[in-house]
Amino acid sequence: SDGVKIMTVAHRIAARRKYERAIDTYEFVIHNCGNPACVNPDHIELGDGRDVQLHRYRRQQKQAK
Repeated sequence: SDGVKIMTVAHRIAARRKYERAIDTYEFVIHNCGNPACVNPDHIELGDGRDVQLHRYRRQQKQAK
């Protein structure tokens, strides 16, 4: 190795187990519970950047009510 360390975040590991496949670098783990530290597979789904923005917008709309 060239000394570069790659850190795998726990929620990406949880997503990999849930979907039983590798998670591509362009895929985001979306936390339906709103807790970024959550690793519960029932609380996460995969999406792209647009999905993340849409999820964030919807969560903010709920909180504003």
